[in-house]
Amino acid sequence: MYKLLYGGIALLFGMVILALSPFRINVTVTRQIAQAQDQVVATTQQVITPSESTIAYGDWIYGVVNDDAPILRYYFEGQENDIVSVSMVQGDCGHNLDPYVALLSEDGVRIAEDDNGGFDDAASIYAFTLSKTGTYTVLASRSGMESGETTGDFNLALGTVTPTIMELGEAVPTTLTVDERAQLFQVDLEADTLVRVGARSSVSGLDPYLVVLDPSGRAIATDNDSAEMKMPEIDPLIVPVSGTYTVAVFATQEVGGEAEVYVEESRAIPLTIDQMAEVALTPDQRRAVFVYEGVAGEALNLSLRRTVETFAPQIHVYQGIPADSTRIASARGGRIGGIGLNLSLPADSMYVVVVSRHGAEFGTFEFTASHPS
Repeated sequence: MYKLLYGGIALLFGMVILALSPFRINVTVTRQIAQAQDQVVATTQQVITPSESTIAYGDWIYGVVNDDAPILRYYFEGQENDIVSVSMVQGDCGHNLDPYVALLSEDGVRIAEDDNGGFDDAASIYAFTLSKTGTYTVLASRSGMESGETTGDFNLALGTVTPTIMELGEAVPTTLTVDERAQLFQVDLEADTLVRVGARSSVSGLDPYLVVLDPSGRAIATDNDSAEMKMPEIDPLIVPVSGTYTVAVFATQEVGGEAEVYVEESRAIPLTIDQMAEVALTPDQRRAVFVYEGVAGEALNLSLRRTVETFAPQIHVYQGIPADSTRIASARGGRIGGIGLNLSLPADSMYVVVVSRHGAEFGTFEFTASHPS
């Protein structure tokens, strides 16, 4: 009887264990999955970045610059006459990395470099022609390199490009895409000439960015939206040496489309002392550009008189190619009166004066440069 009772209890206990088995198995499997997920998360958070590696044309490489690894080296095989592009863009994981990228020859000589020459603080070597076949090195680092203080992740791209050849006075159609890939154009220019370089498009929302590279591949001018409708234009580009110049153009926002790139003669008007120039700003010509070859210490008075009462002008003066970094003086006029600007020129240089409007109205004005009496 006791045996029968104990047997029944054992049978009942076994059935309970059997019923709970799936639950226990599920708990075990769930715990294993959670542990595996934790390991994956830990792996993705702990990025191991080699200080030396290889890269090939068409590759995108992810890396991290920090105080332990301030400079990363990537080697690639290049062929003579390859036109190489390198781009280093800040990653998405925060921090404050200020990218710097350089290209080294087989002998370790730095033959191209960039620190914030790209759009939105990217470091970009847009087009550099390799002089011979061999093993080249890309340095991915930060501004200041070993002594720099910024850290963070980055994406590094290496590629080859084939620029479109164009002539001075020509406008070439192109298609700008949203993959941050620049369209490249090359044109032969003569030293000391003044040209106008820009891009135009009727596509709504398209916001091109433009970079001009000298024959050595160094960026000498950039622009985003100096012209109307967020179009880039550099006028004048003062050509420093004779040679082949590269124009890089790409879309900066999530809008691509058809555009036209042009390299034309500058619209800049030479300034002659005590000679008045009368100019009209219209929807077709929204800026007036003047150039003056000055000498160090020269005193120069600029005077603008409006001939249309509703026109509100502004003046910006640049030493050399117009850019924020070359601006030396500015003045703004209201709807009453004109503008007077007195300058002491800092160096022997070409100076560029740009007159535009800061109101909605267009109009005409009289502009004069003079020496103090």
